[in-house]
Amino acid sequence: MRKNASSEVLLKCISQDDGIKLLNDIHAGSCGNHAASRTLVGKAFRAGFYWLTAVADAEKLVRHCEGCQFFAKRTHVPAHEIQTIPSSWPFACRGGPFKLAPDNFKCVFVLIDKFSKWIEYMPLVKATSEKAVEFLDQIIHRFRILNSIITDLGT
Repeated sequence: MRKNASSEVLLKCISQDDGIKLLNDIHAGSCGNHAASRTLVGKAFRAGFYWLTAVADAEKLVRHCEGCQFFAKRTHVPAHEIQTIPSSWPFACRGGPFKLAPDNFKCVFVLIDKFSKWIEYMPLVKATSEKAVEFLDQIIHRFRILNSIITDLGT
């Protein structure tokens, strides 16, 4: 028997094999949530069980769990500088007119903030210069003057 340091509760000492089975059940059992190794050991100890290699066994379990490795909090792509999409790339920018949408909309003005990826749009029945000025006027009044505007140079 071993005492829990914080609550003076006696913990039942179990074998390493039983401890690994317990960790597997807590980690990926019917109510498992693929928790980190420290969380697994804490849950096992709070349930009243103890074995000497609990921390090492939990770390090994998490390190070898395929689901934990796939969904780990890390970047899954090689590091590189953020690149902007030039308007000359095919399919990176698409212009209208589009298929007729509800309320006869067939054009759309879209403005995307390159930093935050915030999107503003205005669906249109017909794209006119007056509507473009109205759209930009709304944007300028809400967000201030734009640094640059990239367009398809259409009429």
